[in-house]
Amino acid sequence: MFNVHEYIERRLPVQCVAHRGYSGMYPENTLLAFREAIKIGADVIEFDVRVSGDGVPVVIHDPSVDRTTNGHGLV
Repeated sequence: MFNVHEYIERRLPVQCVAHRGYSGMYPENTLLAFREAIKIGADVIEFDVRVSGDGVPVVIHDPSVDRTTNGHGLV
């Protein structure tokens, strides 16, 4: 389990993790969000990969495209 006090006491390095890229400013899990996260100095980029119904890996968090696109349905 993450313990912030251990990081402080042991002076462990802190990393900036860009969750789904720079998703607070750009569309999540996009190349744009990843590139911008790198520009602002992110140490790590976290992203999600799912396999589509036809077996193709795609970068998307949700099981459907409803929230992040103007389409509807499962990935």
